[in-house]
Amino acid sequence: MSVVAERLTPARRSAALTHRDVVPLVFGLTVPAVVAELMILRLFTRTAIHIPALEFLAGTYRVAAVLGRFTFHLAAVLLIAALSVLVVELARRVDPQARTAAAATAVFGVTAAAARLELIDTVTTTVLVGTCVAVLVWTAASGRGISSVPLLLFGAAFLAVAAHSLAQQVAAEGGPTVDGARLLYLGEGLALAAAASAPLIIGVRPSRRAVWFGAAAGVLVAGAMIGNGATVKILTLWNFGLAGYFPSPLYGIAVAGVVIAIVTAYRLGRRFDAWALVLLFVGAVGLHSTYQSGLVVAGLSLFVYLTCTRRRSADADETSAAALEA
Repeated sequence: MSVVAERLTPARRSAALTHRDVVPLVFGLTVPAVVAELMILRLFTRTAIHIPALEFLAGTYRVAAVLGRFTFHLAAVLLIAALSVLVVELARRVDPQARTAAAATAVFGVTAAAARLELIDTVTTTVLVGTCVAVLVWTAASGRGISSVPLLLFGAAFLAVAAHSLAQQVAAEGGPTVDGARLLYLGEGLALAAAASAPLIIGVRPSRRAVWFGAAAGVLVAGAMIGNGATVKILTLWNFGLAGYFPSPLYGIAVAGVVIAIVTAYRLGRRFDAWALVLLFVGAVGLHSTYQSGLVVAGLSLFVYLTCTRRRSADADETSAAALEA
């Protein structure tokens, strides 16, 4: 990405540099904390309870549980900071796409806070969160061409699962009962398709190393589901909103797609793309908490930020080239 030189005083140049570095700083801290929370709290501690001789590892488990809770609270605080930074950065742009994303992200933040304080009910929360994600998916996918396919598939998956959750919540409050099983099947199938097609977001042919990493991860996941399907399916349902309806190899392919995309992005030096992918797929489609939905919102907003930044840089390059030719 090119950098356009601006005529600034030394003080303003320093301020601009500091301001520009806020986004990578915040996300550079947030993403590792989110991954640590996933690995320690959501995966290790929930897997360890199924170990037959857990009493012999009680001390280790207690340490892991405490560390997991710490990483969760740390990730949640950093996520709030990341969302706040994105709202400010996107709102500063004159691009309507950026301002739309800023508004949707801000609405999500207010919704999450209101839900936490029990100022709104679960039905209202689900509707507002689903609307924010829909707006962000549309905004993030705008103008991307073929690379928008995974984002659109993910958005459709999220909304299908959200519709199922909404139907259950309405029925629990005395409304009509709706059989939403088909929505869950549809949402899960779309989520797997989004993950498998994730390399399209990067838009380049992945390296052999990236493919090997993805294949290894895919085989590991598929093997775990085949060998101990009950436990793994519980974990995928709790952590990602995926109940394991489909054959195990499809989940391996989905994981391989996400890993290939992330490794490819990192190898190309496109860390923002890698971070956005991590947030999007770690958040996943399960509306278990506003924290996980917040990860999805942060990932989508970061994609919008990237698109607007690259477009702005390209426009500046064209302007500079035209000025030189003149």
